[in-house]
Amino acid sequence: MEVTVGPAATLRRMADKGLLDLVFGDPTVMPESTVRRQRQVPLLWTCAPGFDVGADPLPLVMFSPPCRWRQPVLDALSRHGLRWHIVFQSTSLPVIQSAISAGVGLGSLLVDNLPPTAVRPSGPLPPAPLVDIAIARRAGTDTDGALTTLERLLRRAACNSLPHEEPSMA
Repeated sequence: MEVTVGPAATLRRMADKGLLDLVFGDPTVMPESTVRRQRQVPLLWTCAPGFDVGADPLPLVMFSPPCRWRQPVLDALSRHGLRWHIVFQSTSLPVIQSAISAGVGLGSLLVDNLPPTAVRPSGPLPPAPLVDIAIARRAGTDTDGALTTLERLLRRAACNSLPHEEPSMA
C-alpha cells in the first residue's frame, strides 16, 4: 500500500492517470462517477491558547490555493463583518497545524485535524462553513479485497469521528 497526501489539484491529475485507487477528501479529486460516499462536514475554528480572535484585521492560517475550502472560510468571516488577512499558508496539514499552535493566526480545520495544543475559540466568530468530503474509488477495483477493507475502515472512521453524519456515508 502506498499513501499519497497532497493538494486536490495534484491528486486529481494522478487520479486522471489512473494512479490512485482510493481517495478520501475533496470530492473533486476523482471523477464524479467514482465517488461512492459524500457528505458535508463542518470546519471548526482553532487557534493557540491566548490568541486574540478580536484582532482587526484577523490574521489567518490557511491552505494554499487552489484549496476549495478557502473561499467559504473567507466568505463566512466577511459576511460577519470581520476584516481578515492571510498571514501564513501551506499545502501541508502538519505545517498548518504547527502555525496555528504557534499562535501565528486563526485556522479552520476538520475536527480530526485540530492540533492537540490548540483551542476552539469563543468570541466574535461566525460558524465555520460546511465543506464536502468524499470517498472515491477508481473504476474496475471492486474485486480488490484490500481496497474494499480499506474503504470500509475509512467509511467507519469518517462516520465515527465527524459531526453531521449523513446516511450516504454510512
